[in-house]
Parts: sequence; C-alpha cells; structure tokens
Amino acid sequence: MDRIEVPIAVLLKRGYNGGFLIIYDTNTNYFLQFSKYISKPNDYGIEFCFSNTTWSSKFFYELIELCKHERMCYYISKKEDNTKDSIEFLNIDFGRDVKSAYNFSRKILLDIFKLDETTKLFIRLENATTENVLIDK
Repeated sequence: MDRIEVPIAVLLKRGYNGGFLIIYDTNTNYFLQFSKYISKPNDYGIEFCFSNTTWSSKFFYELIELCKHERMCYYISKKEDNTKDSIEFLNIDFGRDVKSAYNFSRKILLDIFKLDETTKLFIRLENATTENVLIDK
C-alpha cells in the first residue's frame, strides 16, 4: 500500500489533461479515482473523485465526515449518467500535493474501506505518456 504514492506522482507528472488513475482492490471491487487537469500552461494538478453509487453509498457520507474532520476543502458535483439519472461525486482538488493525496488515499483504504495494510492493489493509469516528462500544457 505504501507504493501507491508513486502512481499518484506519475499521474501528476506524465498525465495528460483528463488522464486518470484508478486504485482498485480486486477482492472487494472497491476503488479510488484521481484525475489530472491542466487549466493552462503550468497550471495543473490532480483531483480526487468519489461517486455515490450502489456500491459506494455506504462510504460516501463517511468520506464527507472524514473531510470535515480533517478540515479538507471538498465539493459535491452531480453528473447525469446514460439513464438521465444524476450521480453525486465528492471532489477534492489536491493541486500538486501528491503527499496529501497519498495520505488521504491511505486513510480511505485503511479506515473507511477497512483493507489490510498488506492488501495488493491493482493500479490503472490512463491517458498518460510513457516517457518520463512533465505534461503541463
């Protein structure tokens, strides 16, 4: 679980605008998602997005309470799905703060999802370059 800081940093550095990272536990099907945004050249960061859906609703309000307790700035957004239903998302903009994004992820995985420290997680990175270069525009 300590290794998840690396892919978060990789997303921030090598991800294109809209690139995303999924941290997934295959035993429970629980997952976390980060995406990268680039607003303009040299104005980029990562955002945590957590949906309020069937599998995650039992965690959604716990995450809101965690954000309040940790005094984290968050917002709730709504998006329509294919059935025209609205899905709520908890969003946290971590900017370029990989360490905070990592620490928050660990809290969710260990304290909210109740996963074990030794749980093997699947990492999926999409829309990022394979080259070790900064994508900031």
